[in-house]
Parts: sequence; structure tokens; C-alpha cells
Amino acid sequence: MSGVPVREQLFNVSICHYNHLNLFHHGDFSRSFGRTFDPSNLEVAAPILLERSHGNIIFLTSRGEVSLYSSGLLDHDATWRWQLSTGATWSNLPSPSGMTENAVIPTHKAFSLHAYDPKQVIIAGGDQEAVVISPSGVLLASSDLPAPLTHALILKDFSGDGLTDFILVTSGGVCGFVQMRRPGALFFGTLVGFLIVAIGVILVSLHLNSSNNGKPRSSSTDYR
Repeated sequence: MSGVPVREQLFNVSICHYNHLNLFHHGDFSRSFGRTFDPSNLEVAAPILLERSHGNIIFLTSRGEVSLYSSGLLDHDATWRWQLSTGATWSNLPSPSGMTENAVIPTHKAFSLHAYDPKQVIIAGGDQEAVVISPSGVLLASSDLPAPLTHALILKDFSGDGLTDFILVTSGGVCGFVQMRRPGALFFGTLVGFLIVAIGVILVSLHLNSSNNGKPRSSSTDYR
């Protein structure tokens, strides 16, 4: 990729096949319907590594295939973990002059949903859709893109709420997507917290009442 001669091969794996259980997954059939993928024009985004994942490497192809392999420690081999077919596809077809005009820049990054969260997820973006995937290969979210990207997605907390937001740069301008907290989830968490406190108060009250009932009562007699 850099032009430097290869000194040693780490591993050799296939990242361009569909899993028979994952064919046409998550709407990629509708995205790619009518679009022919020429194997000679297949593109692969730069692979990424997940932090604290012990050598998990993720690949993204222009057909929207996201694959995760775990590199071996002793031998030059890698173990296939999962592959997901997504709508994060793109195509940079050359013009008749042989030059690629308005090239689409795919996004393939690992990031944290929260500013100080050590856990990372994967974002893959093509010319029409971006998806967020968990390290275990579960689709967490997807969103349509207003236009093909001319730069990779910028991941920054520009709203200042501690959640990672997304800045899109297209040929028509710049736009941002803000990650929103779900009020329902916050209300549910608060409600559960109140219920736990209420149950604790009831249990303590019952325990105190049972302790008081078990003690013998002293009777007082007035002598005159």
C-alpha cells in the first residue's frame, strides 16, 4: 500500500465472499440492486484495529462487506470471526478518459460512542449509507447519507454533551449528525432506581417492625 517492498507476510485471507447465512443483509440488496460490481474495480478501505482487542483486524470492501479477523500470535495465520453485508457500498468508476471524477471517500474507523468510554465500535460509510457495528458483528445503527462523501466522516463531540457526533463533508457542503440520548431510556433507568430505593425502604421497615414485635413488652403497674 505504501510502496515499500514487503519484508514479511503476516497472513493471507479472503475478505470478498458472502457468508451463506448473511446474504443480502440489512438492506444491502435494495442498495445495490441494479448496480453491477466488477471484481476488477473492487476497492478495499484501509483496515483498522480495535483497541484492547488482542489483534482484531476489520476490513471493509466497496461491496459493503465488513469482516473481522483475529491475527495469530505464533503463526502467520488469522482466524475468521464474522462477516456482515451492509449498505455501506461505494463505486469509483473511471471516466472514458481514464480519470476518476468526484471520487467517493469511504469511512472505516473505530471510535467510542461516549467521550471517555474505552469500548469502541466500528463505523463504515459508503456513498449512500453509514452503519455502526459492534465488535461482535451486530448492527447497532444505520443512516442514509445526504450525498456521497468527499472526505471521511469526522467524529467529534461538537455539541458538548459527551457523545460522539458526526460531521459529513460532501461536494455540496458540510452537515452534522448529533447523537441523541433517548429520554425514554433515561426515564426508565430513573424509574428503576426509584423502585430499587422504595423496595429497600420497605424491606428495612419490615425488618425493623419484625424486630420490635419479637421483643417482650414490659408492663408497668402502679402501686399506690
